[in-house]
Amino acid sequence: MGLVNRFLLLVSSLLLGAIAAGAAGIAFGLVPVADAVNELRFMAGTWQAPVVAIVTLLVSIKLFFCSLTPSRREKKASEAIVLHTGSGDVLVATDAIRHLVRELSMDVRGVRDAKVKLSVKNREGAPSEVCTKISLVLGQEANVTETTERVRKGAINRLADSIGIDNPEIEISVHEISNAPLEKKRRVV
Repeated sequence: MGLVNRFLLLVSSLLLGAIAAGAAGIAFGLVPVADAVNELRFMAGTWQAPVVAIVTLLVSIKLFFCSLTPSRREKKASEAIVLHTGSGDVLVATDAIRHLVRELSMDVRGVRDAKVKLSVKNREGAPSEVCTKISLVLGQEANVTETTERVRKGAINRLADSIGIDNPEIEISVHEISNAPLEKKRRVV
């Protein structure tokens, strides 16, 4: 939920709290019913009352739809994959897999940049299904088919060897072919 929606929720909850406090005051006899009805009749005769009512209705509809749509965090429901081993289940963070595939892709000659999106379907008692989408930026010197095939084979082998994911679904797209100079990595000794 964004900042604006949180503010609207604050205002509407304060308004609802004021209405509840007024109803409690009438119910316990702290505010005479005749005075409350007189104030309501006065407010109904002004132009501000319908404006406040319409704005409150629109805010409540917006917050209702915000409660129905999942947030970005909820869309990424599976934050880890479950590996079933003989000694129990192991959780591997999707960020770790994403980083592993990105670093592997960047090590392939001709790849200038790589962006990795990962989606995981965890099923109870069954192995997790991993779908990896790799978006590459290649240099002009690179052969597209050979480079993407090296990235695909490397990712499949690394995921099988390091994590134990067999037959991951890997989609590779070349986002751009760049002629920018290759950035030299600094060696740390």
